[in-house]
Amino acid sequence: MSAAATDLRPRLMSFALVLTALIVLYWLLLAQPRPLPVPIVPDAAALTPRAIARPALEANITEAIVSRPLFLVARRPIPSSPDPTPEETANQVTDAFNDARLVGVARAADGARVAIVVRAAGTVRLKEGDLLDGWKLEALEERRARFSHGNEPARELQLLYTHQQPARK
Repeated sequence: MSAAATDLRPRLMSFALVLTALIVLYWLLLAQPRPLPVPIVPDAAALTPRAIARPALEANITEAIVSRPLFLVARRPIPSSPDPTPEETANQVTDAFNDARLVGVARAADGARVAIVVRAAGTVRLKEGDLLDGWKLEALEERRARFSHGNEPARELQLLYTHQQPARK
């Protein structure tokens, strides 16, 4: 290194120390302290809990809850009703229309109309002449499907339509 560079180092160091001292003095003595923010006092009405409206329990429900606490070690399920006998099940007539709903009428690829029927067992697509639990699809119109079964009167499923509001833009 040259002699000129070594003479300059002490001057630069002293200049940096003086500049640092001036900044610290300005910060301590002349700079205005920032005011503390004013706390926001909450409204007393916002702090009070609101009453929850609960429907009154019926007496029999209250007795059932008290007699069978939820976390009781000896808690067991309530015994279910006995299984029906084969004679009782034979007397019950299964009706294909108990849970059936017509949800659509469409055209198949060959141009034939298809009824879309939803049941608890699942969705079924039927063309004219197809069977639904022994009931034959006789006629299929735009909004209804007519079924027949032997000498029994014909049954109809109507396509239910609910008016929907247009989509928002």
